[in-house]
Amino acid sequence: MNILDQFINYNRNGFYGFTLFEDELGFSIKKDLRNDGNTSQLSFYFQKQKVKENLAPILISATYGQKVENGVRVRSKVNFLDPVDLNSENDYFYDINNGKLLKGKREITPDHLIDEIYNIHIKSIKSLRGFFNTAKLFFWRVFVKNIYTILSVILRLLLFLVKGNRYSYEPLFEKEISDGQVVRAKYPDMVSLPRLKDKEKKSEVFNFWGYKVEFWVMAFYSALNLSIYLYFELNNFTPKIVNKILENNLLLINYAFLSLYLVDIIIPSLLKWSIKRSSISAYKFLYKKIKL
Repeated sequence: MNILDQFINYNRNGFYGFTLFEDELGFSIKKDLRNDGNTSQLSFYFQKQKVKENLAPILISATYGQKVENGVRVRSKVNFLDPVDLNSENDYFYDINNGKLLKGKREITPDHLIDEIYNIHIKSIKSLRGFFNTAKLFFWRVFVKNIYTILSVILRLLLFLVKGNRYSYEPLFEKEISDGQVVRAKYPDMVSLPRLKDKEKKSEVFNFWGYKVEFWVMAFYSALNLSIYLYFELNNFTPKIVNKILENNLLLINYAFLSLYLVDIIIPSLLKWSIKRSSISAYKFLYKKIKL
């Protein structure tokens, strides 16, 4: 028995817009909560490829957003007055032999399945518990996500200050952007990867005792050391180790090279790694899921 036969052209309880998926393994329907140009779209996908003991899971999603020709536009912000988007994968099943719908081991009807999903979807604006669920989503998806976003911005500013490098990371395509150029992406066919022109590749460098370093880094390095010196001078305090380094040419050369390498290579690498991690965390919290 084809499970979809129970849902073909479903239009009960205010639902409309039955759309069959191209592979004929699922469908979507819509229902308007308010007359404001937005709608709720419920999608059901019957995963025949994951059958276990004659039971196949039903992948379900409920999305609220602006009506568009082929569905709804996903929201970019959480609104307390809107229903909560949800996903369900292992809560509902159907028997591939007799076409029965199940929640756990309990048999349910198509009307029960659709109404239950929709009621959970709008629970955030219909009950006190639903309000707390929305508040939790707001905490994770807005408050915590913004903490990581702000951290990422601060780290990017620090990297620019140290290296003069405008660097960012987009988690969706694992795309790294450096000075306006996409330098790495997980799906290179989906993003442009322009080659740098020869003039753009060559940047002014400073030869510091055989160690070639960009002028920007050298300027920051000099300013940093000068600031440390002025701090000690203004406070009439000079650590003993500083005096020893200044009095010993070998120690002075070692300090100069190691500290310059730290500023030129190690710190920028750590900052880029931190920018990636904070951007990934912000992306994960933007789509944080909670149990409703």
